[in-house]
Amino acid sequence: MIWVATPVQPTDLNLGFKNVTYRQLDEAANRAAKWLQNSLPQTGEVFQSFAYVATKDIRYGVFAVAAAKLQKVYCTVYVNTADISAANISDQNAHLICLSPPSMESLFESGPSPEAFSYPKSWEEGKDDPWLVFHTSGTTGLPRPVVYTHSMIATFDRAAMLPALPMNHIHHYAKARWYTPLPALHFAGRLQLVAMTIYLDCVVVNGPSVPLTGTVIADVITYGKIDGAILPPVLVDMLCMEPQGLAAVRSLKYIHFVGAPLSTKSGNLLKDFVHLVPSIGSTETGGYFTKISTKDDAAYTEWDYVEFQEHAGAHFRPYSNDLHELVFIKDPAYMIQPIFELYPKLSMYETKDLWMRHPMFPNHWKIIGRVDDYICFAHGEGLHAAKIEQSIAENPMIKAALIGAQGSPWPILLIETETDQDQWRQEQTEKFHSVLHRQIQEINSSLHEKVQLNTNHLIIAKQGKPFSRTEKGSIGRYQTLRLYEAEICSTYFQRKLINEGID
Repeated sequence: MIWVATPVQPTDLNLGFKNVTYRQLDEAANRAAKWLQNSLPQTGEVFQSFAYVATKDIRYGVFAVAAAKLQKVYCTVYVNTADISAANISDQNAHLICLSPPSMESLFESGPSPEAFSYPKSWEEGKDDPWLVFHTSGTTGLPRPVVYTHSMIATFDRAAMLPALPMNHIHHYAKARWYTPLPALHFAGRLQLVAMTIYLDCVVVNGPSVPLTGTVIADVITYGKIDGAILPPVLVDMLCMEPQGLAAVRSLKYIHFVGAPLSTKSGNLLKDFVHLVPSIGSTETGGYFTKISTKDDAAYTEWDYVEFQEHAGAHFRPYSNDLHELVFIKDPAYMIQPIFELYPKLSMYETKDLWMRHPMFPNHWKIIGRVDDYICFAHGEGLHAAKIEQSIAENPMIKAALIGAQGSPWPILLIETETDQDQWRQEQTEKFHSVLHRQIQEINSSLHEKVQLNTNHLIIAKQGKPFSRTEKGSIGRYQTLRLYEAEICSTYFQRKLINEGID
């Protein structure tokens, strides 16, 4: 049986992809387990932890299996630097053993079978043992480690075994070829290798370990014979702007977009060619396994809305105006609730995600932002930034928008443009400001005057200082506001001088 497919030649993808079988995975994991035995210090510590960092390839999956065989805990680490050497990671994580891995060739060498290592426990004995440690993405703050047990990883298996399970993500993954450019350090990138493959008979097509470009992604889709792709919206937008990329993504059966809402402009380019599905979840809660509409459903065209299935235990609690916060209620009858395996003492988990109900389909919901996106200003009034930011980003000249900042006297609008504004012609600059002015007028018509946007409180990101983004491509609000702290303070100070009549 096939586990994954890798490029025959990483620099020439039109040569196609070669299969790696589960037998090859097992033998490679045995070699990795032997290497770990020789490389890790001897210890009496139960569930000794280690980290392994390298370029994105299938060794991440191999070492996950090797860790399970030895009852070790395999950690991903938060990397805030381009230097991903073991020595540098160890400097940042003094408590953690960080290893430089053996080569791919040494793990998958041909020849005699290596010494076999077997997991020594039954399922009941080992299901709650720690196995993998992931980090949250850092969308709203610094990333945090989250420990996954064997049982939590097996959520895919429990979902697949539920009787009369409504159509959801696992039906798309099962017995299909899938690709994601997300790094193996990312939660979704790792789950592809160790959960979607093993539990759903999905073949993961692994791209080359080279810098991501639209051409590389398009070639993987084309020559890897991909059925579906898990893509951050920022990459979908990039592909839709290139003829080769657009043709490639339109050839897919499924696109599961992850990490942020998909822009309307990209959705409209793709919706008639490929099944667009939000892939929503978090490192702590896991995937939500929401229902997926089929072409026979009236809600099929509402590709940015989802419907939860009963076994998630999802409830929507009124929050403000038309917004609701998603909370999960613990119930032994619900089979897909990994959050309560992570936090067994909780009876309810507040996600802090804000959703809006569909106007025509009452069971369908669209994620709008987070409770953290609510900005309270110095005068006590506030606004929910995410809906406004998404609206502004619909401008084709704008890549992203961000509103700040907590406790300030008025909102500041930060904009990242699609192209370098210093290279714009005069008519482009005039068009940009004209369209933005109309957008702001329309937005302000529904806002209290104390929280209305003002073009005098506008900061356009410098080309060499892009917005901070997480591994999955979503904007790091906290990090970006920190990045532009000096410009924000300067804008407030200049406006204060104007208000006080000081020139």
